[in-house]
Amino acid sequence: MNAGYFFGTRVIVNPFFFLFLLAYALLGLFPQAVVAFAVLLTHELAHLVVAKGYGLEVPELELYPFGGVARVEGMSEADSHAISTMAVAGPLNNFFLAGLGILAERSGLLKSPLLVYFVDFNLGMAFFNFLPAMPLDGGLLYRLFLTRKIGYKKATAKMVKLGRSLGFLLASGSLLGAFMGMISPGLLWLALFLPVAAAREREGAMFTVWKDLAKKKEGLSKNGILSVEQLVVAESTSLKELLRHFLLGKYHLVMVADRDLEIRGILTEGEILAVCLRGDRLDRPVKELLDGHRPLAPGDG
Repeated sequence: MNAGYFFGTRVIVNPFFFLFLLAYALLGLFPQAVVAFAVLLTHELAHLVVAKGYGLEVPELELYPFGGVARVEGMSEADSHAISTMAVAGPLNNFFLAGLGILAERSGLLKSPLLVYFVDFNLGMAFFNFLPAMPLDGGLLYRLFLTRKIGYKKATAKMVKLGRSLGFLLASGSLLGAFMGMISPGLLWLALFLPVAAAREREGAMFTVWKDLAKKKEGLSKNGILSVEQLVVAESTSLKELLRHFLLGKYHLVMVADRDLEIRGILTEGEILAVCLRGDRLDRPVKELLDGHRPLAPGDG
């Protein structure tokens, strides 16, 4: 559901949120649900404000019961300082709000069980978001570290797997708690949120790769020259595995070699990404892409 716009960003409330409200209402915890959503909203808005401050475009922000997924344009080209600052803005906001809550409680300005919940939820959200799994803030920071070593797409794939694994662990903990008579709706919603949000990150990574290709074409047209990253792959290598080794900012030429290391042909990054655009299976070997056109020998031209 479209909830409106904030600083030019369309804010969407995911249908899961309404199920979350219903579950908490049935458990008599509706006020806690309202507090949780308010804390979540300020967390995501902190990210948004910092991203805008660095000139990054955020056309869409989708809110889930215990997290949000923002589509940030230009983040792959942004400097590491901008990305890391944007990532820590949310948890720092939670620490700040928790501090205000503690100050209000100890000064006697407010005395309410909801205030205790407010402080606990802020602290829990801050520490939880520092876990190294996508789409959590800690995952964003860890992906930034991995990108320098293995490339953006491969780093994103690794972080998505971590997000799914964490979701599985949380789901197992929720079921174990329910079996022991300790029902935790929040833990269950987190377990549901992480795999869904991780899938969105995976889709966004492919969009980033396509956008990067368009930027390379623009650079070639403007400058008349483009640096190339060469890869040599075995005929049996899958497209999925090959894509993980693509680096942003580099145009790739892929030499397909047989068992004797003889080059059977050369594929361009554009040809490979076109296969993805058509929706072909990504588990197929690169050897199949050489069929249908004359293999380009290294000395051709």
